[in-house]
Amino acid sequence: MIAGLVRQSGDGRHDTAVVRRMVAALQPSVNVPRHPPRIIESGPAVLGLVPDDLAVGADAGPVRLTWSGRLDHPTELAAQMGVSAGSARATLLAAAVARGADGIRACLGDFAFAAWFPSDRRLVLARDAMGMRPLYYAATPDVFCWASTLAGLCATGWLPATLNEGYFAEYLADAPVSLTETPIVGAFRVPQGSQLELVRGVARVTPYWTFDPDDERPIAEGDAVDQLRALFTTAVAARLPADSPAAFQLSGGLDSSSIVGVAHALGVLPPATYSLTFPDRPEADESPFIDAVVARHRCRGTPVRYQAPGATGPAVFQPALDHGDLPELATGEVLFAPLLRRAYTQGHRVMLTGVGGDDYLSGSVFRAADLLRQGRVLSAAFYLRDYRAMWDISRIGALRAAVAPFVPEMVTRAVRASRPALRVPWLQAGFITRTGLPDRMKGGFCRVPKRRSAVVRASLVHLWSGDSSHLHDALLRAGRNAGLDMRQPFLDRRLVEFLITLPDDLRFRHRQPRYLLRRAFDAHLPPAVATRVDKADFARLTRDGLCAADPDGTLSRPMEVVARGWVDLAYARAAWQRIRQRIAAGDDRHDPEVQMLWQILAAEASVRALSSRHSDVPAV
Repeated sequence: MIAGLVRQSGDGRHDTAVVRRMVAALQPSVNVPRHPPRIIESGPAVLGLVPDDLAVGADAGPVRLTWSGRLDHPTELAAQMGVSAGSARATLLAAAVARGADGIRACLGDFAFAAWFPSDRRLVLARDAMGMRPLYYAATPDVFCWASTLAGLCATGWLPATLNEGYFAEYLADAPVSLTETPIVGAFRVPQGSQLELVRGVARVTPYWTFDPDDERPIAEGDAVDQLRALFTTAVAARLPADSPAAFQLSGGLDSSSIVGVAHALGVLPPATYSLTFPDRPEADESPFIDAVVARHRCRGTPVRYQAPGATGPAVFQPALDHGDLPELATGEVLFAPLLRRAYTQGHRVMLTGVGGDDYLSGSVFRAADLLRQGRVLSAAFYLRDYRAMWDISRIGALRAAVAPFVPEMVTRAVRASRPALRVPWLQAGFITRTGLPDRMKGGFCRVPKRRSAVVRASLVHLWSGDSSHLHDALLRAGRNAGLDMRQPFLDRRLVEFLITLPDDLRFRHRQPRYLLRRAFDAHLPPAVATRVDKADFARLTRDGLCAADPDGTLSRPMEVVARGWVDLAYARAAWQRIRQRIAAGDDRHDPEVQMLWQILAAEASVRALSSRHSDVPAV
């Protein structure tokens, strides 16, 4: 992980102590080894990093570089950059960065870097195309600084703790959209696939990678099977560490099972798998599928029995607060922390997961719109019937998705103008108005214009969504807090580019999501896994997470999110009473109010930590 600063005037050598503080704030506070920082001084710039297997620094030649992350194809990149294949990693990376946007675009992997060019006093920051490694920045009148976490920026002491209400509004409405904002005013993210260039105090952000197809790409099923097999195998191979055994998070679903099967075929013998089991929660337990995969590939399987969260109250949110982030789902870091710690204590430093398989392989409700555009009315009706039978979507929601792409923009604007003001029952009306929440919530679709294929547009909206950004940050954070580097083969850039343009008929067919994945890796999957179409139900587990966060205690005392005019306290208390009644009645169905209340409690803990006004939550 990296941090640093550039003085707009004067020499940066006096800021070395500040950068050391920033780097120290990047490292997790849990029981994993802490590394002494490496500092690179160059005139007005001071660059720092946590030197480990994933971070590298270069301080020779035309560029001073700190890089955090992984390259998927160093040999091929060396040939492209005209560098010897045996060159040190720092030399290779510096050569690519010195080429500008073309060189950065050629880098495949998960990364974030800062590059300082002393000759023209120019700084370049950039992140990988999928946004798997976060990078934040801020500026004062005299200093520009950056860090891998928001906590690293806060460690300078120069950033006022003024909370960004608009960012919190998106979070509380469960509609994250922004790709550049953060919880603090004046602190920003470098967007995925983009570079920031700072020259003479002026910062400019531009994309170095874009992907903007208008339509699905026609392809024969057999060819699609071959391409998926080749791309996915490459993605898994690129994420296997060269010098240590990898761990695999195995849920028993198609995605994680395919990764384990491909790794086994690549020579990982035996695959070390780690799986959460829920013997007391049969609706969530996938042990039969997990056992089938372990037996098929002779894995060294480690089941980790679920236990209710040991942390309570604000401590439930601490993994995110330590980084300055807003917490993810109630089943996220709290649920998987014991599994990740077990893998770390058994000697693993890298874990591959099946995250991302849902994103572009499960089919899209918008396929009905594409079928209607082709005049295939009956096909559209049958597809909506099958899709609704598989996924929890209302008839009205399905019909709206089918016809929305045909509504002229002028009509859409008129309908929006005639609607009553947006109402989110648990948020104060004044908060919704002053944050411009209705306009913010439209931002995801406004980012991607209408195009020929509604399916492709929906995929691109997801690619550039705030939801994806939050999830990627949470995955990295959860891993780092346990001492692991989390790697997602399904989020390989080359694979994502292929899947976004894949005909949707190959994603969802015969009421089977992931149809093409089943075809491509049937030989690697036990029959029980290859044919399953159901998923585990974690509704009761999300309630466990909520209960651990102590709603009774938090809602009974003065709350910052209420005092600031954000949350309707009466609604939140009534929602908690309804949830308690459903728990007492043994109602185990999915409860959207659980996630809503979790986010209210999480926002409360985040406000207290970021504003540094309360002693019950450690300040960021």
